[in-house]
Amino acid sequence: MSLQRVRGVIFALASLTIAIVVGCDLPVHPRNGSDVVQVRVAPESVALDPNQTQPFVASGRTAAGDSVPIDVTWAASAGSITAEGVYTADTSAADATVTATLSSAHLSGTSRVRKRRVAQVILSPAAVALGPGGTQQFTAWGVRNTGDSVGVAVTYSATGGTITSGGLFTAGQTAGSFRVIARLTNGSLADTAAVTVTSEP
Repeated sequence: MSLQRVRGVIFALASLTIAIVVGCDLPVHPRNGSDVVQVRVAPESVALDPNQTQPFVASGRTAAGDSVPIDVTWAASAGSITAEGVYTADTSAADATVTATLSSAHLSGTSRVRKRRVAQVILSPAAVALGPGGTQQFTAWGVRNTGDSVGVAVTYSATGGTITSGGLFTAGQTAGSFRVIARLTNGSLADTAAVTVTSEP
């Protein structure tokens, strides 16, 4: 085979290779943020207890709609977050925002962290009628801002009788309308139950 013919074969093969590469839809993985138009943080929102941890993941979205891995800097408005994206909630009641910033492209994405906290105290039963010296066990629990019920520590107080730290009320000897109060320990939330002490038959 002549040298000229060999060169022709090589040129043809090279042209074919270029055509194949150009024609293929190759995935793009720009960790440095090139071609990224949006930063996404997952999960987009989460509810956490105080001191609970949650890993976050950031990804980039290209103009073509592809999801690609990127390197970001993490920050949190409350609580703490590691360089790897592991967030730890603090003990405050304030919600937080987690931010992933792609410094090379000046883009960022965020996620909302809702702190689970007690929003209401429920005292049961809500009303009761007792004779003098009668007893009634009261129970209190909390409802968090996420809607779920949770056990809470409360301090009981009462009029028209006495009540133990465990919620057992004993009516006094005087008839009338009274109340039992359950107040969240180290907090301001409370609920009240109505107590009617009836006269001796």
